[in-house]
Amino acid sequence: MARERGSLNVMSVPVFLNEAQRGSSGAHLRLAKALWEVCDEEPARAGADLVHAFKLIMTCGERTMYVDRVLRFLATFAAQASDEGRLTFLEQLLQSLASLMHAEDAPARWRACQLAQALLSGLPADAGLSEDVADGLQAALLERAADARPAVRAAAARALARLPDPGEDGDFAACPITATLIRLASHDASREVRRGALASLPPCVLAAGAVLERSLDPDDDVRRVAYLTAAHGAGPRDLAPAQRALLIRRGLRDRCPAVAAAALRLVQAWLAGCDGDPLSLLSLLDAHGRDAGELALRALLDAGTLNPVRLMAAWAEAGVTPRCVTSESGAKDAAAGQAEEGDQLHVADVGADLALAWCVVAQAAQERAHAAGRSAASAAGATADIEAAAASAALEALDAFLPSSWEEAAATHSAVKGEQPEAADHLLLMFVTCLDTGDAAARRTASDLVLRELVGEGDELAAEPRGLAAPIREVAARALARLLRVASPASGQLAQVAVERLCERCEAGETSSAFASPRLLSALALALQALPPRGVSSLLDRVWGTVLSRCMPRQAPETGHAGWGPAGLAAGGAGLLAASPAAPRGVVAAAVPRLARLLAQGVEDGEADAWTAAGTAAQALGDIAARHGVARVDEWLAGEDSRPCVPTMLCALGAWRHDLLAGGEEGPERSRARDEAGAALAAALGRLMVLGQLAPGRAVPESEALEALISLLGLAFDPTTEAAPQFRQTLTVALETLASLSLQAQSLLASALLPAARRAAAADAACSRTAPASAATAPVVMRFVAQLLHTPVWSADASDPGQPRQRAASSHESLALVLVRELAAWRESGAATAAARAYASALARLLSTLPLRAGLQSDAAATLAAAHEALEELVGDAAFTRQAGSVLAREARAAAARLRERHEAAAEQVDSDALQCAAEGSHATHAELTTGCPLPFGRQGAGKAAPRRASRSAFAGGGAGEPDADDATSDEDNDDEVGNAAVGPAPRRRLPRRSTTSGVRYRAASSESDGSEGEEDSDAGSSAGGSDGGGAQETVSEGQENEGMRRPRTSAAAALEKPEVRRLRAALAENCVL
Repeated sequence: MARERGSLNVMSVPVFLNEAQRGSSGAHLRLAKALWEVCDEEPARAGADLVHAFKLIMTCGERTMYVDRVLRFLATFAAQASDEGRLTFLEQLLQSLASLMHAEDAPARWRACQLAQALLSGLPADAGLSEDVADGLQAALLERAADARPAVRAAAARALARLPDPGEDGDFAACPITATLIRLASHDASREVRRGALASLPPCVLAAGAVLERSLDPDDDVRRVAYLTAAHGAGPRDLAPAQRALLIRRGLRDRCPAVAAAALRLVQAWLAGCDGDPLSLLSLLDAHGRDAGELALRALLDAGTLNPVRLMAAWAEAGVTPRCVTSESGAKDAAAGQAEEGDQLHVADVGADLALAWCVVAQAAQERAHAAGRSAASAAGATADIEAAAASAALEALDAFLPSSWEEAAATHSAVKGEQPEAADHLLLMFVTCLDTGDAAARRTASDLVLRELVGEGDELAAEPRGLAAPIREVAARALARLLRVASPASGQLAQVAVERLCERCEAGETSSAFASPRLLSALALALQALPPRGVSSLLDRVWGTVLSRCMPRQAPETGHAGWGPAGLAAGGAGLLAASPAAPRGVVAAAVPRLARLLAQGVEDGEADAWTAAGTAAQALGDIAARHGVARVDEWLAGEDSRPCVPTMLCALGAWRHDLLAGGEEGPERSRARDEAGAALAAALGRLMVLGQLAPGRAVPESEALEALISLLGLAFDPTTEAAPQFRQTLTVALETLASLSLQAQSLLASALLPAARRAAAADAACSRTAPASAATAPVVMRFVAQLLHTPVWSADASDPGQPRQRAASSHESLALVLVRELAAWRESGAATAAARAYASALARLLSTLPLRAGLQSDAAATLAAAHEALEELVGDAAFTRQAGSVLAREARAAAARLRERHEAAAEQVDSDALQCAAEGSHATHAELTTGCPLPFGRQGAGKAAPRRASRSAFAGGGAGEPDADDATSDEDNDDEVGNAAVGPAPRRRLPRRSTTSGVRYRAASSESDGSEGEEDSDAGSSAGGSDGGGAQETVSEGQENEGMRRPRTSAAAALEKPEVRRLRAALAENCVL
């Protein structure tokens, strides 16, 4: 539908908008310039036409690409406001939109905020608004930021992006817009609102704190926007060094690739702020953030932002390489003329940051050389030559960068260790990774080095130990563990020598501080990991009798005692020892009761070292039970009159949850140790379930296995475990792995669903909580189990291994019938509170999504028929309809329709006897599953609204959707038109500059996409009352929808009930014509 460019000058505003919505974004700039010519000639008429078009757009409550094009066109139109007259014209349009934001209809309010956002985001960076216009627009948008509909709040938050006032100090501390955006980003239940508020935050210290908090948001897209906001907004100086490290660590380790990519953009932005210097980037992190620095450097190298070969060449040119490191005496020799002083680097100048950068860059160069070499070997022609040249360049750079032999490397490590021990750890890891140990001389030097690091020299450790109070650092442990494997010609020979010498050292220093020191115990654990699987039984017996049994007394250390640290390290060693195939059975039997006692008493003590010891003991118990079986471990525990293994772990989990619930002041070390202990318990129980050790009837009673699964399901979404993200992630992964193993595992999950949901509902009721489905725990548990029941299970034919695996078909007719009985129990309770309806709604939605196979046979068909008959009877009950309300009744009818469809597809007809038998069996099954956990709803609680508990996050889970948008019912006419009155010389408010790559503003047609365009107008896809894309659901009580929040409004669609306007609306819907 191309038109001559000159003809656009005679077109009216509606024609321009039609051209914008029909054409591509490439024509928007041309159309915008032509429209400005019309507006400059007749501002009054053009303004009135634009306002009328705005009102028509406000009647469209569904997302369409045509309205999105118009919004983008308006942003391009606003970007061409190059003089004072055009800014005045836009101000009058914004004033009209501010008055339209008080409309009765939710879609109208939503579209008004979107239109304001389009105009504001398109304004030039140096543009300003008059104080009167800015204040009026700010007041209207702040009111919409408290709207009852999530889509309206999200659009208002995005429109506020250009309005924050930094104040006199420039810190936005007194800005009400910034405070509102931070509140929405931190506490709003809708993911769309949190995302829009994060994208609109100004660059300041307050915004940096909100970004750090949202880096743990349950929604992937919100976390992604948080990192994009940090990359284009607040700088690293707005965060403390520990917070910077935490932000990088969370982002680069995120399970979502999009979040990790956004975190990489943040690191790249910080690197650009450091002028591309990786050492300056590492200096932004404190000593506790070196792991984050390593992650950041590896991500930059993998992305190609940094080139390892060029970095090593630059360091070599400057004389800053490991080959140049020398001691003080070496520097004096160089000054005397025995060496060139420019080629020497004193050990005092080798800091931990420099050594870390050396290590990461050298490892990346070696990986690149190996990858290029493999590619060259498998390629041919020019490609092989290019890859071979790349491999050769990387190897040459490494040869010029690293010491020439292991002797030089050992001397460099020894020289640096005296003054810079952390730097020496990184150097050792670099040498172990990049230097060759193929010849005998290199292996001999490396063996001497690892024995010196693990055992010590002479009587150094026994007489006056240095550094014995702390275990081996993590980087050094990684290097030594690798060196133990590569420096010995025979498998495990060097590890055996190290264990023997450590035992001798402990025996010799039994009366000194060297015995049972954390340093020696951590060294012993490293050596035990490298032992061969056979032929070391006598050595392991000696380790237990000489060291570990004495470090793990029968009575746990007292509270605050220094013995918790050695006890935890000894527990780790005992777990490694007991899990070895060569471990004597008597040693394992003696270690298990002590580990169980250490676990139980460690969680009761509650100190940081005690939590660490408890977590290590839990991991060791889990490893032993996985190898020897839960039944055998229970036998060993019974000999000591101890509780069985699984109940011991569940009891420890209960104490762990109680400590979380108690809260109180605690340091970061205690919080981290407690989180790791909970994750260790979850991993141990999850591993036992995955390995089948908790299968009913195999190793434990069925009731014990079911109780373990019910407890884990409840803890996975318990509000108190929000403070332990590592525990939640570990437990979720374990349950997902369990569901993918077999249909029997899914049947166990189905049996645990109803008791876990009832316990969660009871916990909500105990907290005096009446909240929507997005905040109640029981619906979240049911949704998660429903997701697990949909996990595909793949099975292979054992008789023919060559055949591909087949997907096993799962069907849960029995669970469907039990869920119908639960709905009937809810009806009998008479509860009609928000929490009770949310529970029943989750049951109905679960029935609608439960895996049910078509073509069922015999008993399964009878069970499905009984479920369908019971649900049809329940839905037809008038009392159920009154108690449920319209939404729940509609969901129940949808579930009944699905059961009817599956029932009609059954392969066999069901007789009345089979139907009665299935119904009676379901009553018994329902009663058995719900024994001990009654339904926590009753008539006495109906209609009572109790206050929310503040400790619960507002978005612990997601709901099914939002209420539908209200229809336009107001008859009032409020046609605000834009006139041509000039604004006086009042001062304009300077709008803060917003980055065009922040994903929160509309771009001109000629601007390039930066990968965050999915954030543009993300709320436009849902109506003001529609679903927010799977996020949290918001429910408003009937009759209280906006009570206390709204002032009297006028209608935004006053003239839209006229016949001619109805025709225009129909044209908009059918032909997309404004």
